[in-house]
Amino acid sequence: MLSPTVEELVAIGLPALARIKTGSGDAWIGLMRTEGGLLHITTDAEPAVVTTDVFRTVFANQAAVYLARLRPQRTGAERRE
Repeated sequence: MLSPTVEELVAIGLPALARIKTGSGDAWIGLMRTEGGLLHITTDAEPAVVTTDVFRTVFANQAAVYLARLRPQRTGAERRE
């Protein structure tokens, strides 16, 4: 489990799952992409678009990110083998 800031989470790469604080407890939402300072999110309801500032106010600083590249990139010398 990661504990990034909003900026770090966006820099790591989306999509990701993020824990948010709600009036009825914590919930997980999907962060799908960012565009011009706006975050495209999905919840159990409809997809939505929020500003980074609004998201920062509810973000519980916990996230799960799918990392597609599990192996380090090979160097040029290793590629020639």
